[in-house]
Amino acid sequence: MNVIERSKKEYLQTIDEYAKNHRIIIYGAGINGHRLFKLLSNEHIAVDSFAVTNSSLNVKAVHGIPVRDISWWQENDNEEYAFVIGVSGTNGTAILAELKKRHISNVIDIPKYFDIFLDDWYFTPVLEITPLAGCAVNCRYCPQKLFLDSYYKRTSKREMSFEEFKTCIDKTPYDLNIDFSGFVEPFLSKDAIKMIRYSQEKGRKIRLFTTLRGLTIEKYREIEDVDFDMIILHLPDKMKHASIPITDEYLELLELFAFRKKSDGMPYVDLANCQSEPDERVVEIIKNRFPISWNLIDRAGNVSSDGNLESAHEQKGCLFCGRAAGINHNVLLPNGDVVLCCMDFGMKHVLGNLFEDSYEDIIRGEEIRMIKYAMKHDGECLCRECTSALLQES
Repeated sequence: MNVIERSKKEYLQTIDEYAKNHRIIIYGAGINGHRLFKLLSNEHIAVDSFAVTNSSLNVKAVHGIPVRDISWWQENDNEEYAFVIGVSGTNGTAILAELKKRHISNVIDIPKYFDIFLDDWYFTPVLEITPLAGCAVNCRYCPQKLFLDSYYKRTSKREMSFEEFKTCIDKTPYDLNIDFSGFVEPFLSKDAIKMIRYSQEKGRKIRLFTTLRGLTIEKYREIEDVDFDMIILHLPDKMKHASIPITDEYLELLELFAFRKKSDGMPYVDLANCQSEPDERVVEIIKNRFPISWNLIDRAGNVSSDGNLESAHEQKGCLFCGRAAGINHNVLLPNGDVVLCCMDFGMKHVLGNLFEDSYEDIIRGEEIRMIKYAMKHDGECLCRECTSALLQES
């Protein structure tokens, strides 16, 4: 059991103890509150209701469970309730302070690694699909040149065909999830829609990371029934660090994504990020429907920081990955190569080739064994420079 699994187990035991004598309230009705509800439900821990700071800005119910303004508990006896925070980071800290100010005492602290263990994908294998070499969006803080220089030293193949994609997916285990993300805007690939549809037909869980560039209204209609597990939008920014033309069709697509709901009633889009402050036309459409972030990282040292990027520098000691429990969130490239992860733009760790090798041989191969050894024994690997790498606690 790694440190994240241990943290999760201890957290659930604490909530379970409270649940014996209290009604459980999740504070926060957003993505983490939704995930926390699923986690508690899987553990057969009943949730009485959701609490929010301002009920007028939120839905009235989640999964049929009422969403109430926090003031409701001040007007009623709150001793029978226990609050579990379903918000992370500085917002979670602010909520803890707010509950204390309101003299609500039965509050379960936010555990370490909360964001990580709420994500089901952390514990499952993932293959990120990069079906095309070269991204026209060309974000300022994306090391495209490094990737293309490294990639074309190995191959001249620019794009993966749909048939090649099918072959690769059919070689992977059924529980492997699919990310349409990697090193390129997925909709720039001519077969992106067919690849998404095929992944759905095979029963895979799918996440989509997109700028919407390359997508049209007509193409959107072909995938609007796909129940994506997560959608993250990359938005146009005021500084134009990302080349995302704000056309009438783009704004219409953004409205379709922003106003739509998933089958479980949650927003169609989970969150968005940006290369700098988002364009005001985008903000006007999105309003408060989902959060927008513009926190940027240096891609494991692959982008030179100008003061705007979070950097890990070189970490010493025994590391573990904060994104994938099994170091198995890998990236498939157009020529079939599989690289370590979405930080490996320089292709420092090529694990194998899915056109030629089995998935099992790749995920248990010499390169990945070397990486795991290097992480554990203070050896050299890309992870030493990565903001997602965490020091193993003794």
